[in-house]
Amino acid sequence: MSEKMHTIGDLSRMSGISVRRIRFYSDKGLLPPTTRTFSNYRVYSDADVARLDLIRALREAGIGLAAIRKILSRHLSLKEVLAMRLETLEAEIASRRRIASVLRTTLKIDQPTETDLRRLWTMTTLSQTQMRNMMERFYDKVAANADMSEDWKRQMIDARCPNCQTIRRHTRSMPGTRSPQ
Repeated sequence: MSEKMHTIGDLSRMSGISVRRIRFYSDKGLLPPTTRTFSNYRVYSDADVARLDLIRALREAGIGLAAIRKILSRHLSLKEVLAMRLETLEAEIASRRRIASVLRTTLKIDQPTETDLRRLWTMTTLSQTQMRNMMERFYDKVAANADMSEDWKRQMIDARCPNCQTIRRHTRSMPGTRSPQ
């Protein structure tokens, strides 16, 4: 009995992922079609359906395309990537909890002063710096042996942690701190 083949439209209907997104994954090499028709249409197998489900689950877990590529090519285990993502996510959650705690404490003061605001900034900066450091380690591990420019990595981290751009500028101007390389 031969394996059932699916058009890209079938795959889209079965998975709930848009045809455009499936083409994107295909063009990026994450989901190459099993074969193509004489008219050059993409055709996928049942194994490709399972692969697409894995890609979607990893993307929803916050895993980047470079890491997914490594998982799919077996250069990095799923467990390693999920552990790194969990570590980053836990740092992000801890950071947000610290910020919320400082905000709650500051709001208990009838008339917050500039000193209170500086204290808030210090607490926020420390926790966001920790989050940025965790994200940098995550990208360093995932990008090991990958062709990834430092500029692209910095843009990805800045997109995930927009306030960290301000932190980099702020800490660079503080005495006793060095500029990130």
